[in-house]
Amino acid sequence: TEIYPLSLHDALPIFQGSDSALRIDFQLVDTATRTNVWSDHVQRERGDPTLVADEAARGIARVLAIEIDRLGALRVRAKPNSELTLRELVGRGYLALHRGSTRENLSDAMTSFDEALRRDPHYQPALLAVARVHIIAAMNFVDLDFSPDLGKAEQLLNASLAKSPNSISALYSLALLQKYRRQYQASMRSLQRCLELNPSFLPAQGQIGNILTRMGQPQKGLEQILQTIRVATPNDPTIGIWYLFAAEAELELGHDRAALDWALRANAVTPGSPLVQAWLASIYTAI
Repeated sequence: TEIYPLSLHDALPIFQGSDSALRIDFQLVDTATRTNVWSDHVQRERGDPTLVADEAARGIARVLAIEIDRLGALRVRAKPNSELTLRELVGRGYLALHRGSTRENLSDAMTSFDEALRRDPHYQPALLAVARVHIIAAMNFVDLDFSPDLGKAEQLLNASLAKSPNSISALYSLALLQKYRRQYQASMRSLQRCLELNPSFLPAQGQIGNILTRMGQPQKGLEQILQTIRVATPNDPTIGIWYLFAAEAELELGHDRAALDWALRANAVTPGSPLVQAWLASIYTAI
């Protein structure tokens, strides 16, 4: 996201394998002190070597991008807003968004984004971030102190893309808005463009799976969603949404109990989400 350029760029993979599985451990190392500041792993079933390598690479790239941003935001977390730069304010806001689509998190994010815009009303990253909050609030049934202005959000996104056609942030927000308006073909094109620009941008891959479900292809959509979950690490901030997408696909396939299982997983990861609660009520009704 280019919010925090850090000096933490050494990813050291360690490969361990058995006849049935391959585990890759990797570490993020501070190049100044050579200390290990964070580590994780991905595990894959052995199979087509090319497929395993591709999935592992996308998974590692995704989690490294998340963790570098998180570490950067945590470094300034204790500072008051008055001491933060515009870039740091936007970073703090996105950290709140990553905690889940609840009223508290979206309100915290808006506080940071509003402060950035108070200092510079034309600061593009903050304008895009505000547009994202408006869209997420509408999509997730989150009741904030303001009514989402999706018309203004669309204008901001189109203006941004006119200047920077390859902005993944703007493209992804536009895809979410198009999906909300049931413009599924347009949303699919926007999401596919995100993946062309960054194949490890798993949120776009998961959204494509959900759109396939809503376009009448739930089996194909479920396969895409499960692949996204398999590639990601369990602590990915978007994992709860993918669980919910899997629940929706299973419900469309008539697998009510499987849908309930996925929705309960989503609820465990994102407690308090109005959208998850609505889906749980729907699935219980179906059962």
